[in-house]
Amino acid sequence: MSRGACPSASVVIPMSLSVSSDGAQDSKTTSGLVLEAFTPVPREDGGESLWRQIAMALRKPIEAGRWQRSAKLPTEAELAKHFDVNRHTVRRALSELLREDLLTVTQGHGTFVAGGPKLAYRLGERTRYSQIVRSEGQEPSATLMGHNVEEAGVRIGGKLDLVPDCKVLHLTLLLAANRQPNALASLWLSHERFSRFEDAFRRAETVSEALALYGVEDYTRPVTHISARLASKRECGLLKIRQPSALLQTEAISLDAQGHPVLFASAAFCAERVQMEVVHSEMNRLLG
Repeated sequence: MSRGACPSASVVIPMSLSVSSDGAQDSKTTSGLVLEAFTPVPREDGGESLWRQIAMALRKPIEAGRWQRSAKLPTEAELAKHFDVNRHTVRRALSELLREDLLTVTQGHGTFVAGGPKLAYRLGERTRYSQIVRSEGQEPSATLMGHNVEEAGVRIGGKLDLVPDCKVLHLTLLLAANRQPNALASLWLSHERFSRFEDAFRRAETVSEALALYGVEDYTRPVTHISARLASKRECGLLKIRQPSALLQTEAISLDAQGHPVLFASAAFCAERVQMEVVHSEMNRLLG
């Protein structure tokens, strides 16, 4: 996505950036998105309705990845001026892209790029973020944002079968796919059993590989709880999403082969980038 200096307030469509072979000019709007030169094909020459041609012109940079996810689109007035049509025609084109889930609208804030298919996050007994992301043809990453040792308290202690004054290690991770932030995760582990786990994680780069260094070769999550909420200002900044944005919150306890709690995880996934999928075979097995 090209970026540059904003034009003066008196100019709605700023400076041209390039000239096409037929002399038409690309332009850059106040949103920072480049609008490609547009020459409509008349109906008598086999052209589709004008709003469909505009929808196609807007669809191309989204599907080609030139307009990044969450990028704000130009206003209807800017689009109407660029395409030399009335705002009703622009609105019809935008409606089509909204129907295709290529765009999203936030009331009072504008229209934004949704950015194509969401990451299908499959929930089952063995849910592994890195494996899921790789299966979608993307490169996973998990960045350690912070860690500290604290008392378990009643809530976390109850999740890990620890008394409230036991020490636990609390880690915060930023989960991404192809460098696009997808989620913020908090993990709690017994400090006695997993002392210096943050160092193991830095070496291994995945939670599963780090746990293996402590002899936990496999672990399962019997139940995953899912809820929804709005992201905080801090979360929006870390996930690079606009306000307000919805988050999908998951909570799960992972057990080792002996049925002992290994970790408790709470993760907030960006709803516009990730969709939860419950594996039916797992659900049927759990329900008996």
